[in-house]
This record gives sequence, C-alpha cells and structure tokens, in this order.
Amino acid sequence: MLTNPELRATRRAARAVALAVATLSLSGCRLGWDCGTELRTTASGTVRDAANVTLATVQAEVRHEVPTRYWLSTGVMGSGGSAGAPLKGRVTRARLVTESGELISEIPTGTSTLYVDVIVALNIELPSRTDYERVRAALLTGRAKVIIETDLAGRERLETTLTEIRDLPGEIQRCSPA
Repeated sequence: MLTNPELRATRRAARAVALAVATLSLSGCRLGWDCGTELRTTASGTVRDAANVTLATVQAEVRHEVPTRYWLSTGVMGSGGSAGAPLKGRVTRARLVTESGELISEIPTGTSTLYVDVIVALNIELPSRTDYERVRAALLTGRAKVIIETDLAGRERLETTLTEIRDLPGEIQRCSPA
C-alpha cells in the first residue's frame, strides 16, 4: 500500500504526464495542415446507341487532394430510376481512353456494390503527379472517350466522347488531428 507522500508523488507524476500529452496535442491542433481538394477536372458525355437512343451518361473526374493524393473516378450511370437498364449487368468491358485510343484505365464491370442506377464505376488513387497530369491533360482535350463493350445484340460496342469539360477549383481548409 502506498503511503500518503508516495501517493501524492504518484499523482503529481500522472498529472505531469497528462499535462505534457495535452500540451503536445493542443500544439499539433494549432499547427494543423492544409487538406481538401486543390483542383478537380471533370469531363462528361452521353452514351447513345446507333439509333441515337440515350442509354447512359458518363463522367470522369481527376482530382488533386492536398497534401499529395491524386484520384481518378469514372462512372457510367443510367437515367434516374432506370436501375441502369438496359446496360447494367450486360457490360463485358469498359475503359477510359485518350482520343488516340491509349488506355488511361480499365473500368471494373462488377456491379454488386454500386448504387442502383450506376452501370460501371472506377475510383482509384493514381500513383503519381505525373499520372494525374497525364489523365488531366487527356480530359482537357475534350476528346477522351469511354468505350463500353456489351453482350447486347446491336449494342456490342458503345463509345462516347467526353466533350463537356469543367475545371473546378477545390476547397482547401486547415485540418487537425481528431
């Protein structure tokens, strides 16, 4: 059993440690760091069949998240309430390419975890700023494409050019540890 002076010394030591931890935590919060999205570039288009029937819309987005993360997202969506029909579950391959056909990225065709109207989607972190800049440059041309292959007769290959381009400023803020 601790004596009264030993108990006081133990309590003082515990308080000193707690004070040091609190001081370090507060100084980290005051310093913080920049976080958020610095820049987003989006490109979109409409998927139509040979009869000019609208089947889906496509949006590709590349973004730079501060401090240093780069993301590429691409989604092919059916019209609201369509549950992705007629394409959902029928896509055998989808890819985002440059105007010359150079592969930017394959788009996964699994649909089990997607929202109801989403046909296929991709969300990946790009490995470097160089990759980010290459994809962004391709989107900014207004001639990047999404090519979709399906098992539907007469709609085996669908292609859309992403002509609607938007370069959007991001939103940077000060973040701190939780």
